[in-house]
Parts: sequence; C-alpha cells; structure tokens
Amino acid sequence: MPFLIGEEGFDGMIELVNAWPTALDEEAIVQSAGRREIVARNESKYLGPENTRGQYWTPRGHNQWVGDVMLADLTEFDRERIHLFYLLDRRHANSKFNCGGHFIAHMSSRDLIHWEQHPQAVELDESWETMGTGRPVVHDGKIKLFYGMSTSRIMPDASLLKARLDAAGTTVIQNFPERDLYPEGTTFAESADGITFIKSQLLLHQAQNPSPSRDTNGDGFLLLAGYNASGTWHSTDLLHWKLIDPDLIPTFSEFPPRNTDECLCMFDWNGWHYIIGGRTGFWMSQHQRGPYWEGKDGKNTGVVKPRWDIYDGLWVPMIAPFKDNRQIMAGFLQGPDFDWAGHLVFRELIQLEDGTLGTKWPAEMIPSIKHWIEPSVLQDGNRSDVTTVTIGNNPASWAKMDDLPSSLYFSFEVSTITEASHIAIGFIDHNAAGCAWSLLPRLKRAQWHHCQADTLPELIPTQTDFFSTDRNFLWALPPSHVLPFGGSNFAITEIEGLDQPVQVEIIVFK
Repeated sequence: MPFLIGEEGFDGMIELVNAWPTALDEEAIVQSAGRREIVARNESKYLGPENTRGQYWTPRGHNQWVGDVMLADLTEFDRERIHLFYLLDRRHANSKFNCGGHFIAHMSSRDLIHWEQHPQAVELDESWETMGTGRPVVHDGKIKLFYGMSTSRIMPDASLLKARLDAAGTTVIQNFPERDLYPEGTTFAESADGITFIKSQLLLHQAQNPSPSRDTNGDGFLLLAGYNASGTWHSTDLLHWKLIDPDLIPTFSEFPPRNTDECLCMFDWNGWHYIIGGRTGFWMSQHQRGPYWEGKDGKNTGVVKPRWDIYDGLWVPMIAPFKDNRQIMAGFLQGPDFDWAGHLVFRELIQLEDGTLGTKWPAEMIPSIKHWIEPSVLQDGNRSDVTTVTIGNNPASWAKMDDLPSSLYFSFEVSTITEASHIAIGFIDHNAAGCAWSLLPRLKRAQWHHCQADTLPELIPTQTDFFSTDRNFLWALPPSHVLPFGGSNFAITEIEGLDQPVQVEIIVFK
C-alpha cells in the first residue's frame, strides 16, 4: 500500500520530509533533532520539569501513569536503597490495541524524599510483547525481576508457546522464541548491578502475574501464581516450580471481600507472615505456609482473623522493608474517570501487638506546607498557641473557618468522642460543594465522602455492607459502588481506641 503523508482531510503545509533506509538509533535521532542540549530544552518546554516528589507521582510526559507496582525485600542486594519497579502506562491500559503495551520502569531512593529514575528495566522489544505484574527477588547476588507475559491479549491462542509440566508435576524450562510460537506466562530479567537488566528468554511457568518470595524455611523460594494459574509453588533454583498448595488463601465466594489470586504480595515482619491481595483481601499467620484461613473443610482451627479492610485506595499494593525495621507499601491510585493506572502512592505500615497492620504516611513524604492550621476541638478550656473551636451539643452544629489557602496541613484533636454520633470536617468551594472526613464513634467507622454546604455527608456503605448484598465479582461491580480501590469515597470499620482522644491530620496540597 502507498505510504501517505498529508492524506485526505489534511489541512496544513508540509515543509520537509526525510526518509532513511534503515532505522535510526537514539543517538542518531538526537543528532538529527539538533543535539542533546536542544532536545533537553525542548523536553522541558513541552513536558515541563521533572516531578521529584514521590508521593502522588506520575511519570513525566503526556498521558503517562503508574501501573502495577513491584516491591520486595532486596536488602540482601542493597541495604541503602529501596528499589521500586512498576508498569509504565499510557492511556490507562488502552495502548497497543487496548492490550496494555506496558514495560517495566525502575526508580530508587535512599531517603524516600529524593528519587532517582533509572533506565527502563524491561523494555518491549517484540511486537507480541505485553507485560503483566511480577516481583523481584535476590538470588546468587543478582536481582531477578520476575514478570508475566500476557501474550494472549494480542496473539491468537494457536500461536502461543505455553508452559508445560513434566510427569512429576514440575514446570519444564522452555527457550523462546521456539517453533514460531510466542511465549505466554512467567519469565524474568536479571541484573548484577541493579540497573541494567538482561532478559532470560526463558518460559518458566504458566502464571501471567507471578509473585515470588524467599522461602523462610531456608529452602528456596515460593511463588504465588495468578492470572492463568493459581496456588503456591516451590522452587530451589527459581527455574523449576512445583505446586505445593492449591488453596493457600481463599478466593472469590470463599471469602467476604471476594478477592482474586492475582498480584498477591507475601512478606514477613517481626515473626508474622502476611499476604495482601491486589485490590482486596488480607491474611496473616505465624507460619509462612499457613494456615491463613480455615480452609474449605473448616478444619484449620485457631486461624488469626484480622480485619481485611486496611486498604485506603491503592491498587496492587506491595511491600518492601526499609531502614530501621520499617515496612513501606506502594501502589497506584485509580481515578474516578478511568479504571487502571494512576498516581503512585506510598504508605508506611504500623504493626500492633497482636500482629494486625495499619497504615500511615511516611514522615519523610509529608509535603512541606507553610500553612498550618491547628484548631483544638474541645468542649471547654483554652489554648493560646492554637485556634480553639468549641462544638456545642446541638445536632449538626458547625464551626467555620473561611478563606483557607489551597495547600494546608490541618491538625486537630477530638477529645469527647463518645458523646458524639458524627464528627466531620469539610472543605467547601465557592459553589458550596466539597468533601468531608467523618468519624462515627458509635459505629467505630470513619469515611471520606462528598458533602454540600454545611450539611453532614451521607453515610456510605463499607465493603462488608455491599459485599453482603452484591454477589458480582470485583471487576463486574457497577461504578456506583464505593470501593477503596476506586480512589474516591470509602469507609473503614472496626476503628480501635475511640475511648481516648483522637488526633486527626489532614493534608491538602496541589
């Protein structure tokens, strides 16, 4: 077919067309564009400055977002930095004929404040490639970055090279490409310096969302398989895998949050072992291989039953240890107008005495905001260093503060909690519309929701509420459902410590 430039419907003037007989490498492209300093100047002109803030970060460039995050314990390789890998997204998974077209990007930090952007860890080198979630592990002094090849999204089933098992049920290593077939499933890329990764070109497993972890028994590695595979698999060399538990955790209708087995994250901390799901689902055990739940036959007695709604809006959250025995969680925040990929968000885990987890902002990542507002919500008394706001006993009584700056750090204490049924703080725009944080002590519930003028926001259902009535899978729920991973309004339950004064901190920044 002819190659058309300025075809029918084009309205403009073409000044110059150059054609080269072979593909140009990056250096040749830069030189043809006018040298590196001109390219760098044009990048700043059109793309703006690089955002160095890690919290709520997005990649530089038009319509670029953070997809699934891949975090793991890499301290054996690097004790100074936390390394974060992620699927770099364009158009919210609609690139490459709506097949995703993601590749794996890489960034790291020594202090959670300054983040260094590294070269792409795993690029798309072939037309058939589209990648799924994975996770890095350390072995033989190298980082082995496992990921899935979701080739079935773009190639017909008859052309796929699929993983195989031998007679003993162990996966068979296959090189690719092989017999003009395109691999589907688990592979890895490895790096000796933590920066440059080389693809193994090996098909190891059928899972398109593999999540490996070190076996704390000292005997190799475990792999939690998802998307086209399931169960827990074991390997001593990261190459040959054998199924050891088909039902380590419950899935779908077997568990209230109806989680899938995709994009799981297994980690340990202070003698406890945890598994957290890609959107819902949370389990804990004092043994890495469980039991994490009662099992289909209900015979696993004494299983710890933690609250499973610790999520606060993150998709595919994964966890990695950081200095001073800290655990850092990261994931992407979905937006209300799209389904997949968004802003990068960090949380730090809190571990209670019984092993249960909570989350908070890492202190290093709280933005530097000049405007501090500290109203102390009290029934009586006065403090000279802050603004004192007294809330009366009448229903829906409000204290108002006008003309607040667009970026502020709002800190206050709620003291007489048990006497109130609904405590809220709302941020209202000039059209009397806004959003509000609410605490409902008698229900042991907190929520974030839209509000109007000085009217208390309506109560919204928790995950428990609507999972008890809507039997659809997570991906089949209508948009009206308010779920934490929707990145919008949601409620959490079973809040502890409401018999004591509560300190509330709200950060508003642009």
